[in-house]
Amino acid sequence: MEQKPEDGDEDAQATKIDWKIIEDDVDKPFVASGLEFVPMPVTTTSVVKQYLILLLVCLLEWCYLACYSMFR
Repeated sequence: MEQKPEDGDEDAQATKIDWKIIEDDVDKPFVASGLEFVPMPVTTTSVVKQYLILLLVCLLEWCYLACYSMFR
């Protein structure tokens, strides 16, 4: 049974893409549902940098919350 979107809900519908393993090589572009996907280069260094930045942001937020509750 197919549901019709209510007024204003057209943008809220999830896009359905046919995800299948098309290519075994993760570095090659591939096409799914008529869209071409080009893999972005990801290096271990960039992943580690992103993790460290996230860790730093969490630490700063924790310090802020600890100080805020201490001087409240």
